[in-house]
Amino acid sequence: MPSKTTRRRPKGEGSIITLPSGKVRIRVELDPVDGKRRWLSATADTKKEAVEKLKKLQRDKEDKGLQVKAEEDTIKYQGEVYLKHLEAQRMSGSVIITTRRVLKLLDNTANGLALSKVTTHTIDTMLLEWHQKNYSTNTYLNYIGRLRLFFRWCVEQDLIGKSPVTSMQKTPKSDKPKHEVIVLSQEEHERIKAFLLPLWEHKEKPMLKYQFYALYCLAYETGMREGELLALTWDCLDDVANTISVKRTLAKDKNNKTIVTYPKTQAGYRTIKISQKTTQLLMSLKPLSFDKSPYIFYNRKKDSFYAEQRLIHTWDLTRKGAGITRPFTFHGIRHTNASNMIYKHVPIALITERLGHTSIAVTYAIYGHILQECSEKHVAVIEA
Repeated sequence: MPSKTTRRRPKGEGSIITLPSGKVRIRVELDPVDGKRRWLSATADTKKEAVEKLKKLQRDKEDKGLQVKAEEDTIKYQGEVYLKHLEAQRMSGSVIITTRRVLKLLDNTANGLALSKVTTHTIDTMLLEWHQKNYSTNTYLNYIGRLRLFFRWCVEQDLIGKSPVTSMQKTPKSDKPKHEVIVLSQEEHERIKAFLLPLWEHKEKPMLKYQFYALYCLAYETGMREGELLALTWDCLDDVANTISVKRTLAKDKNNKTIVTYPKTQAGYRTIKISQKTTQLLMSLKPLSFDKSPYIFYNRKKDSFYAEQRLIHTWDLTRKGAGITRPFTFHGIRHTNASNMIYKHVPIALITERLGHTSIAVTYAIYGHILQECSEKHVAVIEA
């Protein structure tokens, strides 16, 4: 006689077994813990009752699975796993101690927030707390590095989709010394203004050369990037509130053609307070281009915006005309603006916002040594 075939439940659906006593046993296997198998089980008087209880056990399994997942989706839990990973990698004791300290600080700041819910806002809140504790620059950057490596590991383990500290990635090595930031001195700044002012007053042509006084003053006050300055349109300027809004920037398309596009990050969109004097300088340009072009710095030849190459060429002429012989790029004006704010003790969060950085960590990575220098001078003043 052919053997009777019975349908086996797929693995994970659970099992229903009739016992010698006549009762029915139901069992659902859970995920193993430390290699040990676990089950949820119950008994019933009839198969019908057993089926109902099996459904309940399966729901309980899902609930327990969610509970376990919630317990594992914490900074504390995954932090301990990560520390064991570092130990397995035979990292030094100082690295493990520092990492443990950083993870504890992160957990305190997150205040029970799930690991997967940590955002750049959470990180910035913590970095502000560190800044207020007056950590040394080396300590600050060391902590940031440990934090960055932890979140990179979390991404590799598929615990999170994206690191909230991606903006802290190390920059490629270059020939320049680490943290080299070259700025204009006050005396050099005055020489540049003295060179550009006559061109402005006499409406010296070409047009960008004449407009450059207003453009330079705006760059010096705001620290805006070159592309952001040249993409400014009249709707970005509020001459009543004395503010300039960054809404667009210049970039290269796939054919290496300069185009107007949007800032790469949300932090790039920002509104910056400027002086009334600079507002008036910009407003005096309006009759030249408003009816012909929406751009503040109007390129009459192309009836459009100026390309960055033209700005850089004009800046080189300006720098040499002002007698500044040392190499100094236009981007250095942005660094000068940042260092001026630091020495005026502008809050780090406001500096980050005005510069359009994605994180306080970015500001600290670039200007940490200036922040430290400023802090040391401040301490020297108050010592007996």
